[in-house]
Amino acid sequence: MEWIVGLNSLRLFAIILIFVYHLLRDSLPGGFVAVELFFVISGFLICSKLIAEYKREGKINYGKFVVHRLKRIYPPLLGCLAVTLLLALFLHPDLIAGMRSKLLAALTLTTNLQELFTGGNYENSFTPNLFEHLWFLGLDVQLCLLAPPVISLSLRIFGTRKKGIRALALVYLALALGSGLLMVLFGGVMGYTNRSYFAPDTHAMAFCIGGMIAALSHLRLAPPRFVGWRPLILAVLSALAIFIFATKAEYSDVSTFLYVLPLVAMLSGIWLGSLLYFQANKKNQKQLGTILRPFEYLGGLSFGIYLYHWPILIVLPQLFTMNNVMSFTVCAILSVMLAILAPLAIGKLSPQKRARRIAFAVLAILAICVCVRAPKQSAIAESLDVATDSEIQTNKTTPDYLGYRKVMQESERVVLREFELASGAESLPSRNHVAAESPNVAKVLVIGDSVTLGAKEAIEATIPSSFVDAKESRGIESAAPILAAYAMEGDLPPTIVVSLVTNERTITNELLQNIIDVGGAQRNYIFVNGYAGPKQPRENQNSALVAFAAQHANVTIADWWALAHDNWSLMYADHIHLNPEGRVVYADLIYNTIRRSKR
Repeated sequence: MEWIVGLNSLRLFAIILIFVYHLLRDSLPGGFVAVELFFVISGFLICSKLIAEYKREGKINYGKFVVHRLKRIYPPLLGCLAVTLLLALFLHPDLIAGMRSKLLAALTLTTNLQELFTGGNYENSFTPNLFEHLWFLGLDVQLCLLAPPVISLSLRIFGTRKKGIRALALVYLALALGSGLLMVLFGGVMGYTNRSYFAPDTHAMAFCIGGMIAALSHLRLAPPRFVGWRPLILAVLSALAIFIFATKAEYSDVSTFLYVLPLVAMLSGIWLGSLLYFQANKKNQKQLGTILRPFEYLGGLSFGIYLYHWPILIVLPQLFTMNNVMSFTVCAILSVMLAILAPLAIGKLSPQKRARRIAFAVLAILAICVCVRAPKQSAIAESLDVATDSEIQTNKTTPDYLGYRKVMQESERVVLREFELASGAESLPSRNHVAAESPNVAKVLVIGDSVTLGAKEAIEATIPSSFVDAKESRGIESAAPILAAYAMEGDLPPTIVVSLVTNERTITNELLQNIIDVGGAQRNYIFVNGYAGPKQPRENQNSALVAFAAQHANVTIADWWALAHDNWSLMYADHIHLNPEGRVVYADLIYNTIRRSKR
């Protein structure tokens, strides 16, 4: 099949969006939609070759096709696994925690299924998965393996002439629509986002659109004598629309699965189709090739960049402390360098058979070392593996704050009292005081997430008469219901600390006011702002807390972000959860903030 000018430029556009999404997520929250471009291109190329083979040979050699695909995939994949494991093995034990299953999934190209069955995603994990990004490769290979039987069966039934090729195009159109409807049903209507995103049946629309374009490209049509610039204008408009979606979409938003991903898949098909039609005229093809030459070269490295960029994003902070801009720049340079050098090392500087054997041997040795040394869970997870949890279960739907307030007032259990810690150090008993047995007899109630849970013992040992109620994956929306439930059991403490910004939530003034309304305006509130590592900034959430505190005299901000963002020595490998030293610093911050609070 003749090479299509512009395909690598499409890949370059996609890898840039994905790269920015992974490192600067707040800047491009929907950059993940660019994978649809990769799926469309993959579907087009794979199906074009298979259709050509069937028309030439009268059949598709499935075994030969599988071996060819694996030969193209495994050398760069093994190089990436070897480099990544070698670094992880010596940098930090948390990087290889639970690596047995992750490595097995990467080697068998089933990472997407692992993510599907374990409920994993890029956002909520104590142990960074160095191979999590390989879900895309796994899903792409699975869709490729399904293409030969679809094409063989369709062409056997309908023939290889124009009528049969049109029928095949309709078959792929039907499959695309069916997969799109399943994505809408599971991800948009039922809310099973991981099921919709990682499964082959629900995420095949873009690949099938590529297959449909491949079938249409095999219709024997006379090349046009003249093609204007309208197809390129349509391609540019499609790219602009995809970029707009990338700036607005959110993975957790059902609208992403209701219409964003299906629309991006269709726009990607329009972009590809426009390129094909424009360069049907050979003169246009030559001009386009000259214009896009540098972009085509960089786009040709997209597979290598995709393989290496995610492990580098995780490993790099273990070696150096740098801001987001510097991290982005260094990661981009290293990813491009490895994408260039890895193929040379595997296939061009030595005979391929020998290089493959060496790669397999190195990977086998590393895999054995990792499997022997890899802990079952990270130090973070072990520190949070507590036997009991004091959280009172609450419904995640919008709570009835007015109803809680009414119960509090009618029970007459909430009484006004003067704040005992107003005068600073004299009001505070000595440290290492015994922790309160319940929140209703405590002087300080701390409501938090997994970061706070890890520091529970340090907080209760540092802050006298304190009680910590913390649980993994909590968000700010859970604070008011928890306070209301405790208020119905008895008096609330005079000081309430809320540390619920680690997990990504939208923080509004109304949401924060609900906490004050439920807890009572006579109390002292400490809001701990958030730090969630270099890849998940919390500027918007932290700014909302500062603005709210400026409007309320009884609200003070404990600035955890200022201590944490340039001091990763306080944290484990994920740069979020606290090691023993970090827990003490975190507890001291809350203690000192209470001492200098406004009331």
